[in-house]
Amino acid sequence: MDAITTGHWIFAVLGSGFYILYCMWGYKIEHSNYKNFDFKIFPTMLYMLLVLIGLIIIS
Repeated sequence: MDAITTGHWIFAVLGSGFYILYCMWGYKIEHSNYKNFDFKIFPTMLYMLLVLIGLIIIS
């Protein structure tokens, strides 16, 4: 693997930040549905964390 440059780190941080913001926005939009159906958010958060880790690894 070649040396990781500053550009790669900026891309990883920005991409991760946008992903986290997108997940928080989606949760805010769907919050009423989660309450109505007693949706368990913790397994979903775990899957989102795994996707975030995958994004960081491939970036």
